[in-house]
Amino acid sequence: MIILDTIEYSFADELVVGFSYDSAGKKISITFESYSKNNQHVDKKCNLTIDSWIEGESKIHGQEKYGELEINLGIPSLLLSVDQYESVIVITINTLDDRYVVLRFVGAHIKVYNV
Repeated sequence: MIILDTIEYSFADELVVGFSYDSAGKKISITFESYSKNNQHVDKKCNLTIDSWIEGESKIHGQEKYGELEINLGIPSLLLSVDQYESVIVITINTLDDRYVVLRFVGAHIKVYNV
C-alpha cells in the first residue's frame, strides 16, 4: 500500500496493460486495469509512475540480495504488490516470461493517476 496526499492506494494482482522504462531519466511507468483507493475498488485504468530515485535495485523473489535494477527487470504481466516503507518503494511483478521480480527504489517520486 502507498499513501499519497493521505489517500491510500493498493494494487494486488492487477493485469498490466502498459509498461515503459527510461533508464537515463530514471522513470518507470506501469499501466493497469484497476486498483483500490481508500479500501474501495476502482475499475478504471490507472498509471503508476516512479521516477527520480536515488537507488534502484531488483532481485528474483526468494533471493536474499538485491542487484542492479536492469539485471532482473522484465516486461511485467501482473502487478502483484506495491508497498511503501518511509522512503523505500517495493514493487513485486510477474513478468511475461513468468519470473517473480522484486523492484526496490529509494527516495523515488511516486504518482498515481487515472488514464
